[in-house]
Amino acid sequence: MKTIPLILLGAALTLAACSSKDNQRSTPATNVENETELASDDEPQLPERGDFTFATDLHVSSVDDPIADSIVVHIKLNGKEHLTLGCTPIPLDTTYWTGFGDIIEDDINFDGIADLRVCLGPSNYFGNFVYDAWLWNPKTHKFDFIEEFNEITDPELDPENMRIKGSWRLDNEYEESVYKWEKGKLVKESSKTIDLNEIYEE
Repeated sequence: MKTIPLILLGAALTLAACSSKDNQRSTPATNVENETELASDDEPQLPERGDFTFATDLHVSSVDDPIADSIVVHIKLNGKEHLTLGCTPIPLDTTYWTGFGDIIEDDINFDGIADLRVCLGPSNYFGNFVYDAWLWNPKTHKFDFIEEFNEITDPELDPENMRIKGSWRLDNEYEESVYKWEKGKLVKESSKTIDLNEIYEE
């Protein structure tokens, strides 16, 4: 009877052990699937602009004295209440004045994405409506408040020139202003005042 050398026997046992460990490992395909599943669980989907809808509630001082007191903006995400914002309207009698809380979704900063503005009401009997505004931020997927926007009366968007025109009138004094975006802020580019009496006299 032949004796197997101890060296060959040891090598055979080592190979068998290695083969057993290989059988316990996950395949490359299984690893990819597991990583994908973990990534999808750990990274929640950020909301897109189209997932949001809006509504407003106007609150008045009292039933007997219906002066516009506050505007609550309801931001809904996929139909569910997501966030509320507060606006301060022009304190006028809502029996005679309108526009409080009206929502306009348009592209205020000309980036191709609709933003949000809410009417605060007319600033005088010529109208001169003013608005609070929020820009959609595609990086944070949130709405950013633009503080200086409510300084513009009767804003009119000029996407061709990427400008916002504002107009204001009191009696025969008429003012036109042009605003542009600079580093994410609105800056007044030009302004002129017209005496309407001079036009009528001509």
